[in-house]
Amino acid sequence: MRAPLALACAALLALLCSGCAPEWKWRYAPDPPTSRLPLLDNTVAVPNLSDERPPNKEQNVALHLLLVFVPGVLYQTNEVERPEQIPGNEMQFHPTEDVARALADEITNRRLFKATVYSPAGSQGDLILRGRLSSTHGEMTIYQYGLNGVGVYTWFLGIPAGTSKRQLTFTLQLEEPQSESILWQKSYKTERSTTEGLYYGTPAGHIVFDSMLKELMPQILADLEQAIKGMTTAAAGGSRGP
Repeated sequence: MRAPLALACAALLALLCSGCAPEWKWRYAPDPPTSRLPLLDNTVAVPNLSDERPPNKEQNVALHLLLVFVPGVLYQTNEVERPEQIPGNEMQFHPTEDVARALADEITNRRLFKATVYSPAGSQGDLILRGRLSSTHGEMTIYQYGLNGVGVYTWFLGIPAGTSKRQLTFTLQLEEPQSESILWQKSYKTERSTTEGLYYGTPAGHIVFDSMLKELMPQILADLEQAIKGMTTAAAGGSRGP
């Protein structure tokens, strides 16, 4: 019986931790560069986002593993606010830095500014695009179907092993350091729910938050471009005078 018990524990632990394997890492590919003149003749610095996420709740992983063998337990749910801080995992995910770098790369390729610089402290630009990260919430529900340890084997039949839910929320604002004015600000939020199984669901090694950011990026760039065009129009009107 030792092998079946070990298999059940390993399968459950992998789903609960959702990132314990060393190969789990951030994968983000920006769109190719746009061939055009920059919209604004300024340099913008993109610092790391400030981290406003709540801390992780205390999780008793041993208890979760034991519950798989309790008859009548239909499912169990595990929640995490900061997935990169799950004890014992080696997830290559640094959200405040990863999101900032992705933004800098996309803005560079979109040619919104004369130059875009990723600057962890935000000290190298005429303008600064700051961000506040408020959520990387994750929720994993494991289905046991009331069959205690035997329920894990139903997953091999293609029956859903559970569901995962993730939320990515952050706010961006474009600042002018000299005047300390906020030129533009907007919040973004996206959620994703996935049915997980041994043969489908989230691919192994995928953090998911990278693809969630990729889905948001067209709207972010469009909003920022519209704001820049509004700024240039207002500046042109002011220079002409009455």
